[in-house]
Amino acid sequence: GKNSTNNPNTKHIAAKIRHILTPKYNASSETQLKLFYHNNSPLPSLRSIEHQAFCNCSSLTEIVVPKGVTRIGQYAFYKCSALKEITLPIGVRKIYKTAFEECNALETIYVPAEKTEYYEKRLPCKLHDRIVELEPVKKAKKK
Repeated sequence: GKNSTNNPNTKHIAAKIRHILTPKYNASSETQLKLFYHNNSPLPSLRSIEHQAFCNCSSLTEIVVPKGVTRIGQYAFYKCSALKEITLPIGVRKIYKTAFEECNALETIYVPAEKTEYYEKRLPCKLHDRIVELEPVKKAKKK
């Protein structure tokens, strides 16, 4: 039979994935997407979505970027033609203007209320009317 070492425990790997990188010329963004949605939920360990990570990923309709992500690269979601909504986390410290270039179906960009101004400064004007503030999560008051 075939060598079974090609099939390590995927859960173990997913727990360690920190960056979704630019796909190699022969890797499709659909493969990247399968990687991103481990057990149907985005990778909790993820820290960055690199340049062109999901470029031309036509099956992507909505995406919730995990809380730990601090960086979204150039053309990260370029020409994701079916992408309708995206939720961006509070921790992003670097996002490129071109991240959502030619995402023509994009209707809503959910952002944490306290981060709205940050995203407005960094995303192109044509996307500003799609930015929707998420209510801040109420913290329990300390007595």
